[in-house]
Amino acid sequence: MSQIEFLFNGCRTLIQCQYSDKFEEVLEKLRFKIGINLDSVYYLYSGKVLKSKNVTINEIINHIDRENNKMIIQIIDKENNQENSNIIIKSADVICPKCQHIAKISINDYRIRIYDCIHNHNNDNISLEEYENTQKVNLSKIICDECKIKNKGNS
Repeated sequence: MSQIEFLFNGCRTLIQCQYSDKFEEVLEKLRFKIGINLDSVYYLYSGKVLKSKNVTINEIINHIDRENNKMIIQIIDKENNQENSNIIIKSADVICPKCQHIAKISINDYRIRIYDCIHNHNNDNISLEEYENTQKVNLSKIICDECKIKNKGNS
């Protein structure tokens, strides 16, 4: 016996199943339990979108989750999906304003110099106010390598 934990809108829903159960059977149990339209959502598991519903749980589950007898599947609503929205955060590291890669910083006479990124860009004479603006990252421009659909801003 295995357990699938579905995460949807901040709520966790547990569904009991067998490895031989079809994924669509498990989704029917989920639909009955929380009342969602199964065709209006994406299912994300281990960084991949589960597109086929006609497969068994045994075909989907990875070896780590098989040992734990528990899968965690993220559900994302297609209609409320904000793929074009900009989510901007301040970078935790110093980044180059031109290429957004990690760089070094030096401060001299209240002026900031950002240098030594992987492209060898050199940004001199930056004020403190300008520096804050150069360190912002738009998460919606970071696209998932696996599914090519989701971006970091809406996952």
